[in-house]
Amino acid sequence: MSGQKLVFGPFVLDAQAGSLLCRGESVAISYRAVRLLIALCERPGEVLSKSDLIEAAWQGAAVEEGNLAVQISALRKLLGQPPSGKDWIATVPRVGYRFTGPIECSATLGSDHAMRIEDTQADSRPSIAVLPFSNLSDVAGQDYFADGVVADIITGLSRIKWLLVIARNSSFVYKGKSVDVRQVGSQLGVRYVLAGGVRKAGNRLRINAELLDAATGAHLWAERFDGDLMDVFELQDDITEKVVAVVEPSVQKSEIERSRRKRPESLDAYDLYLRAVPYTASQMPADARVAMQYLESALRIDPNYAAAHALLSWCHEWCFARGGLGEHDKLAAIEHARAALVSSTDDAAALAVAGFVTTMLSKDHAAGLTATERALHLNPSCATAMYLGSLTNAFAGRPTVATALAERALRLSPFDLLAYQAHFARGAVAMQSKRYADAALHLQTALQLNSNLSSLYFAAGAALAMSGQLSDARSLARVGLQMEPTFRYQMFSELMVSELADKLAEGCQKLGLPK
Repeated sequence: MSGQKLVFGPFVLDAQAGSLLCRGESVAISYRAVRLLIALCERPGEVLSKSDLIEAAWQGAAVEEGNLAVQISALRKLLGQPPSGKDWIATVPRVGYRFTGPIECSATLGSDHAMRIEDTQADSRPSIAVLPFSNLSDVAGQDYFADGVVADIITGLSRIKWLLVIARNSSFVYKGKSVDVRQVGSQLGVRYVLAGGVRKAGNRLRINAELLDAATGAHLWAERFDGDLMDVFELQDDITEKVVAVVEPSVQKSEIERSRRKRPESLDAYDLYLRAVPYTASQMPADARVAMQYLESALRIDPNYAAAHALLSWCHEWCFARGGLGEHDKLAAIEHARAALVSSTDDAAALAVAGFVTTMLSKDHAAGLTATERALHLNPSCATAMYLGSLTNAFAGRPTVATALAERALRLSPFDLLAYQAHFARGAVAMQSKRYADAALHLQTALQLNSNLSSLYFAAGAALAMSGQLSDARSLARVGLQMEPTFRYQMFSELMVSELADKLAEGCQKLGLPK
């Protein structure tokens, strides 16, 4: 059955692409899990020994049977139960496992490169191929680890719905070959190529990864990851998570530059969205108004563009919160946020932004938290969802979750434009627990990362005032008022739980700021 699509219940397993669909929707599944499922589904009803299944999933690596049991358990949870009420995968005690359901085979997949190029070029999304990582060690037999990392990176990148990721079986035709990335780009029809190498020395492992422009061969990003081989699978997961978190903003940055080079008459909704993005960095009304023009044009072309709705809602939220509390901006922000949330989008960043705006303006913390959780379920490595989720949880009075998301986001994407939000969240958590000196340090760090955000001056000033540092606090408040003369500290009560808002308000009162 190799090369065919295997159909069982609501699922379609593409054995060649290594992907799984459920009722037409992509299912997030790890490389090893999909290899196990393919092995079982290709021999339905037959008992496969544990050693055969370990070989199928780990390909020569020495692993304990417990790892197989963990993967089988995860597969059962992922697939749920068929109508018969029994598991799709049955355990045969002391022997192995067998697939219990009937399998239907659809047409064999074509392998012609030209078809792949046509498919990727017909899709307007930016596209990427992850090449097999080279084994740079003197020690043979490390390919299994490098291949596992690449397979998991492909799975992780596939969760970024605005990015088209070439399937593993296509990119792995280059394994062991020295190729020019421009040749890869031409043959696979992709704009970007991720390549790298693995080097082992004793119990230490080093992975080098680089993101390349497939048209020019230019380097867009490079990073080195080091780890201990004591827990090889944990290290593999950690590296995968970090690479996915960094690649997403790097590709978007390159796409913005690409859009700027386009002639105005050739701009589509996606290009217009990308042109808006640089004007959102300051999160202040003047730049937001410019971004809004691009986003409104994008929505005229594609009224159902969830990412444009989400970013437009955020722009209106900035104009409301820092531009005079205009009711029209508040209503527009909520309207566009809801448009993104009720859409069928699986864009994790768009959901996170829309949920954040909903929390900020309607004080509907439950809706905002639900959107954040949904975003992180769709893409667990989405730094935007983590950063916004940290602040959403902090404002909702959930300090433990807020701190965990803030720390994870800073670890995965420390140079992100939204990094200040993690420090803002940690400052809010400290403020709520009356650790005013700690709050002031976190909020001043946030201010260093984003000195254009007026609300940070007031929040940091309030924390300093509560910690007794009135002179420094007044200096920050003066700068904040120069940036936002219409500031009223009642805005805090509109955005967050009273336990936090009241303490910020008390600090603002000490500074004589208007209510």
